[in-house]
Amino acid sequence: MRGRRSFRSTLVFAGLFALSAWAPTQAQAAASKCEYKVAKGDTLSRIARRKGVSEKNLVRANPKLKKNPNRLRVGQALKICAAKRLQERRPQSCGKGGRIVVHKVAKGQTVAGIAAKYSVTRNSVRKYNAKLKKRTNSMIRVGESLRICTKNRRYTHRAWLKDGVQLAAGDGYNIRRPDNAWGTPATVAGITAAIAAYRVEHPDAPLVQIGDISRSNGGPLRSHLSHQDGRDVDIGYVFDEPSEEGERRRIDLARSWSLLAQFVADDNLAAIFVDYRLQRRLYEHAESVGVSKAELDEIFEYPRGGDGKGVVVHWPGHARHFHVRFKRKPKPAAPSA
Repeated sequence: MRGRRSFRSTLVFAGLFALSAWAPTQAQAAASKCEYKVAKGDTLSRIARRKGVSEKNLVRANPKLKKNPNRLRVGQALKICAAKRLQERRPQSCGKGGRIVVHKVAKGQTVAGIAAKYSVTRNSVRKYNAKLKKRTNSMIRVGESLRICTKNRRYTHRAWLKDGVQLAAGDGYNIRRPDNAWGTPATVAGITAAIAAYRVEHPDAPLVQIGDISRSNGGPLRSHLSHQDGRDVDIGYVFDEPSEEGERRRIDLARSWSLLAQFVADDNLAAIFVDYRLQRRLYEHAESVGVSKAELDEIFEYPRGGDGKGVVVHWPGHARHFHVRFKRKPKPAAPSA
């Protein structure tokens, strides 16, 4: 099972009455998780989707890809952890509510002028740049970088999500955190359309639980690697009501599959992240109600392992909700007759 496979190696050393077993060190294990070896049939977009990073950050973390991102070699090692760090990067905090901004000195600029630009004092500029403290005057050099601690929103609040819309309250679903329910127009339309279609099939089902999408201006969101540009949303699985007090709630496979299938049908879907073990259960249920194997193979990675060919792909931590990602450039709607 993907994510559960354990590979063990034994190395026998010749010696007088000596035999020692070898196991990978922690450093080697960490390295294997931080690298991905390109397999036959892989594409940059497929790898980025499976690993939960953007293609842009995957290329930035692997400079050799810049010349031709689509030219991958079988066995080529790609840095995944570095790409995730770029994805998570957020401004460094400073002072009381400030953020560090890096300023590159241009010709003719002075410390006083730079300080005024960021609404700070000259002493503040010196405080966060030890190299200036060592200089006897206020001389700065063209091309050098200065760290500025500023509270000016113009520089500290990057708009990751432009023209976003907030998912409004509606029938059939519950928005857990309305402040984090901002998305692109296509994302919000896709969410409401999928839930509306699901409610037609299951009018008496419990409210669909909607987790985070993005903040109003996007950007890094606590406890998430993604959810930065209004294209991601967490949708709770449907659970049965326990028949006895203290009994653990179980996933309602029929309703959960029906809900997930509505998102799969969206032309603007990029991927859905589901724990591999749960993929198996959903796959088997869908097969039992008549969905063809050919169609299921187009939807799920299961049972092929992590080949990345389905739209429903594995990501750990998605056993109680599934994560829907919509395309960056939505497909235009068909003209009405």
